[in-house]
Amino acid sequence: MQALKIVLEGMTTSFRYPHFMLGVQPSFPLPPPATVYGHVCSALGEWVDPEGLVFAYHFTVAGEGHDLEHTHVLSAASGKLPGGERKVLEGNVNPFKRHILLFPRLTLYLNRPDWIDAFRYPRYPVVLGRSQDLA
Repeated sequence: MQALKIVLEGMTTSFRYPHFMLGVQPSFPLPPPATVYGHVCSALGEWVDPEGLVFAYHFTVAGEGHDLEHTHVLSAASGKLPGGERKVLEGNVNPFKRHILLFPRLTLYLNRPDWIDAFRYPRYPVVLGRSQDLA
């Protein structure tokens, strides 16, 4: 059986737990299979039926740490601005600690060697985890 081998490296990544919203944002220690499937679809530029797609991967990191990030939580505003104009939105900044993985390396094996050009010239930017984690 022939396989396609893809190696991705980056500076940082984080694979967030889906139900944590405030305070701290933990990371899974490696990308979940759904994330890997998403990377494949992103490189191809279209949704691919997972039926018949077989993949395996090896994931390593050089270290881990925490980063301080923040979100802007907005809501409808009441009142007026100093110039007399009506306020539309008001909000607060919510800081939180994000667990990050440093210098990640993903080696992906696919049962579709004919997709090699999609990984040489991916349709969308290649990221590991968050949109700012370019690979």
